[in-house]
Amino acid sequence: MKYRLVALAHDALAEARLLAEHGHGRGAVSRAYYAGFYAARAVLLAEGEGPTTHRDVATAFSRLNVQTGLLPLETGLLIRRLAAARNEADYDDGAVYPPEALASVLADAETFVEAAVGLIPEAPPAGATPAPKESAPE
Repeated sequence: MKYRLVALAHDALAEARLLAEHGHGRGAVSRAYYAGFYAARAVLLAEGEGPTTHRDVATAFSRLNVQTGLLPLETGLLIRRLAAARNEADYDDGAVYPPEALASVLADAETFVEAAVGLIPEAPPAGATPAPKESAPE
């Protein structure tokens, strides 16, 4: 599951880039956040944790990876910054994302995903597809 979440994080980053390139700022911001969310969940699963709510994932990620010094505070805060941007994109009808603002959000997501995935032992690189599960014999 954790490797599937890593793949989802990379997919969400790619989707965010495509949406940004085509002028869909709100969607790009949302997908950028979900890239970070999936990466954080993957790290937590690798650490034996299983929170699923957005708030619990951010809190547990910070407690286990930032407060312990595994990641610098600035990197750890990116997931909260991405969450705030996503909330604005989803709930503020007047939110507008010029290219420089989108570039900043995408850079935050890329930095966070790279740092988070780097915490997972033997995590697949970006673009790698996890091997399908073998089905049990019938």
